[in-house]
Amino acid sequence: MARNTGLSRYIGSGTPMRDRIWVEARGLEEAINDLRKLGDAKWVDSQIGLSIKDALKPALQYIKRALPKVTGNLASAMTITNRKSKGNRSIRVGIDSQLFFEKRDKNGNVIRGKFNHPARYITMVEYGANGRGGYRIINNAYSALATPQKVTTEGRKFMMKRIAKRKKFLGLK
Repeated sequence: MARNTGLSRYIGSGTPMRDRIWVEARGLEEAINDLRKLGDAKWVDSQIGLSIKDALKPALQYIKRALPKVTGNLASAMTITNRKSKGNRSIRVGIDSQLFFEKRDKNGNVIRGKFNHPARYITMVEYGANGRGGYRIINNAYSALATPQKVTTEGRKFMMKRIAKRKKFLGLK
């Protein structure tokens, strides 16, 4: 029996709560079976992750362009991460939760010992705070660029390119 590649659940996500892109990509079984014929399980798994990551790049670019540019830290903290646990692959579009930036004063000088954590800020940007409305940037990116159909279609295209490249490498038709 073939190893479970975690196909049942692909997630594009960000920080906690609802400020994340969550997409369930289905319909890639045929392309994955073709990949399995050409390589070992580890290679197949990496190709699946790369294909979904490639399909989510337009959403990440949209988010980075649409974010307010006060310091630029929030946009530079946005990333696509690829994780796998308990057989489920999680590909997230959102804040890199490990990033911290040094705070600066009005003149642009670094304040020693003070750090800014952008994962806390993205919730306020998305939903608003203190009576101000949010921008709904991540929600708009999801509805425009990261729907399950688009991610599945783009993922399948990427996998087909990889299959053709691998066949050429192996000398198959």
